[in-house]
Amino acid sequence: MDNNRYLRYLNTLDRRNIYVIGTPTHSNVGDNAIAYAEILFLEACGFAKKHIKEITVDEYRHYEKLIVKRLSGKKRVIFMHGGGNMGNQWLNEELFRRTVMGQLPKNPMIILPQTFSYSDDEAGRRECEKSVAYYNGRKGLTIVARERVSFEQMKKCYPDTNILLTPDIVLSMDPKVLQLRPQKRQGALLVLRQDGEKVLTDDDAGALQQALEAMELSYRITDMLTERQATKENRQQILEEKLNEFAGAEIVITDRLHAMVFAAISGTACVVMKNNNHKITGTYDWIRDLPHIQFADDVQQAAELAAELRSAQQHDYDHTALSSQFDSLRSVIQEATLTKKG
Repeated sequence: MDNNRYLRYLNTLDRRNIYVIGTPTHSNVGDNAIAYAEILFLEACGFAKKHIKEITVDEYRHYEKLIVKRLSGKKRVIFMHGGGNMGNQWLNEELFRRTVMGQLPKNPMIILPQTFSYSDDEAGRRECEKSVAYYNGRKGLTIVARERVSFEQMKKCYPDTNILLTPDIVLSMDPKVLQLRPQKRQGALLVLRQDGEKVLTDDDAGALQQALEAMELSYRITDMLTERQATKENRQQILEEKLNEFAGAEIVITDRLHAMVFAAISGTACVVMKNNNHKITGTYDWIRDLPHIQFADDVQQAAELAAELRSAQQHDYDHTALSSQFDSLRSVIQEATLTKKG
């Protein structure tokens, strides 16, 4: 797309437009679920789809000068993509957000639900200190934490910034917007991390497989990645494929946050274990009342819970149960965009 066509897409002359910046085109299904749910949430807040302008990371980098020139100003509200990358583990994502904030210093900005996690070492403390210049006291900025530990840490590090607490934005999504096929549930899904956030060892994974075999429960090993490059156009299809994979299982065993969330919204029994930070335990707190989602402290307990839950009936996910927990975010959005809805 040339600059003129992209400029027409931005359509900055329409005062009703809002801008969601930093959405992914990579293969992580959870991140793409967040982007999809963010757009749905803004639509539910009263914005017509044509006025929600999504700018991916790749688009921002390619059209950076054009975007900065046309979006800069107090009247254009920016929403930064949420997720689990406010910290130094996924530093490229954090640096991208800081770049956008530095280039659009006067725009009202809302950072959608995020996990705050800086490592407890010299590198983590150094990056956290650097972040203060971008986040603390910036006029018109609201940061949304998606679990309580992040909320408390954000308030401590950025005392002069408006900090909110809501669940992960995917939990606001009505699963009926996605097409789930009627199918018979068979076997287990093992959805285990293979990146820097994992805590479980290869021996732990092997022990889980042995436990499933002892139960005479067939299993498949999968992940939260897609083999295709995600785009705005195919994102819904990617999510539907992954949700249908979950909906075809008797039980999911995972240490991935959005595998737990996908199990919740597809009504699939799930045993979840921790990763190397607080985002899973914090998100589990929002849905701990769901009987088909159970937290395990170790592999042995995970196997025991799997044996109990595999016979559980399907549970429909009521996305309205957490609706009130998003009220503060809705209020901030309405206040920031009061003259834009139409």
